[in-house]
Amino acid sequence: MRESNFELLRIVAMLLVILVHVVATFHYPNFDEISTCPVSSFGFNLASALSLGSIHLFVLISGYFGIRLSVKSVSSFTFQVVFYLFTIHLLFVLLNGGGRIISFIKTCLPINGTSGNWFVAAYFGLMLLSPVVNKWLSSINIKVLRNYLIVFYLFAFLFAWLFDNPYLGFNRGSSVLAFLGLYCLGDYLRRLKDEDKLSLSKYTYLGIAFSIACFSALIVTLYVFCSKTDFNFDNSIRTRWIAYLSPLTILYAIMLFIFFSKISLQSKLINWISASAFSVYLIHRNDDVYDFYFKNFLRWLHHHTEFPAFMLYTIIFMIVLFMLCVLIDQVRIYIWNKVWNLSQRLIYK
Repeated sequence: MRESNFELLRIVAMLLVILVHVVATFHYPNFDEISTCPVSSFGFNLASALSLGSIHLFVLISGYFGIRLSVKSVSSFTFQVVFYLFTIHLLFVLLNGGGRIISFIKTCLPINGTSGNWFVAAYFGLMLLSPVVNKWLSSINIKVLRNYLIVFYLFAFLFAWLFDNPYLGFNRGSSVLAFLGLYCLGDYLRRLKDEDKLSLSKYTYLGIAFSIACFSALIVTLYVFCSKTDFNFDNSIRTRWIAYLSPLTILYAIMLFIFFSKISLQSKLINWISASAFSVYLIHRNDDVYDFYFKNFLRWLHHHTEFPAFMLYTIIFMIVLFMLCVLIDQVRIYIWNKVWNLSQRLIYK
């Protein structure tokens, strides 16, 4: 039976992914907004800092347990991605009209270069490389792995994070190379736990994680306020502190991961819900859904409510969206089981 504490972490991580996309719907607070609404501006930056580690959590879980590549796992992953790309875009075309065949086919490809599919492409690359990486990990001891991780992240932080060198393949943390580092880090955390070297209480790790997020948000808020500058993706502080490749973001994800690893929990309900976590991402971050429904609804909500009410309604929206996607995914799971069983009968009859 799957360990429900890590399945709960998948659920929390996916809720944080939704939060990433909620934050991305709006612009970051500028000097005027921080001056007039410092609490809500800090809260916005804190939401960003809390949510960005979500992607890291998924890859850390994969590294902790190891990806076991097989025909079924690759087929299941591909079917899941193509199913939602095809179904959602088909519904969108039927409801809104228009659409050319070539554009339709390109949209339905799992790796088509759109911003919404970067995680799919990077994780699929990690899956394909996992047999080689697993073999290498099994051949080295924890000391060698630790030294490798130190060298890897010193290189990443110095050249890709601090100097933002675009030619190293890290893509600010959104790449197969960045995922490989996290995957190995997940394996390292498993070894530390097996050797009882994570001795602090779980709430200490949770407190450290929250403190890191608050520190990141405070840095950004103070920087924008003191420099009287706008806050955008190309801003140096933005790409340094609240970013996928930021040391603080990675450390935050590690602390949160360790917290959940120390929880003892078994629940069939949690395991059932978490089985659809990836589908929640595929549905709500689909370009058609995200651009035309997700963002427009949140902007409408923001325009018609005050800040406290907007926060409450947004949380409710995130939970309802998550559970709705889980229910929708039961159709996909049913179809996939039928397709896979039929394929097996045809192959081995």
